[in-house]
Amino acid sequence: PDLSLRDLNAANRDLAQLTYSFSFFDQVMLVNPQGVIIASSDSTSLGQSLFTDFANARNEFAMAVGARPGSAYVSLTDALKHSTDTGAEKRRSNQLFGIQILVPVEDSEGRPVGVLFANVLTRELLWLLQDLKRQTPGGESPCLLDRAGLVLMSTDPQARLVSAHADVTSGALG
Repeated sequence: PDLSLRDLNAANRDLAQLTYSFSFFDQVMLVNPQGVIIASSDSTSLGQSLFTDFANARNEFAMAVGARPGSAYVSLTDALKHSTDTGAEKRRSNQLFGIQILVPVEDSEGRPVGVLFANVLTRELLWLLQDLKRQTPGGESPCLLDRAGLVLMSTDPQARLVSAHADVTSGALG
């Protein structure tokens, strides 16, 4: 979409079309460097602080604001932070979490405009993994891993989220 600051109404329409075309996105927003939503696929969030609903993304937002074009950052909700609470470990294995993608945006003349922020629908990703499981022979369990090889989502009910996948620690996924 054209995310220049000249016509934010057009940017709002483009972002709404983006979420319609790519069903894995719940909401896509253009956020100025101060964290204020200036264009969005959901017009009710215009003018609000991004951090009202996505406080967990502050660090990634700060990195994206100062990043070069082509960079992308991923933020996970607080539910995935390491904790010594046994109840938290049980919840991690049974709940979906939020994934947000943050990308710096420049206008056509190379000036920073802000950050494109997309909230990913993780339930849709889980359904995709479950569909893959139905299509694979044997007892395979598709999963989503982060760059470090930690399990973020799995169809295996015994998988421990936010822990290293066995194939990563054994070197099979190297």
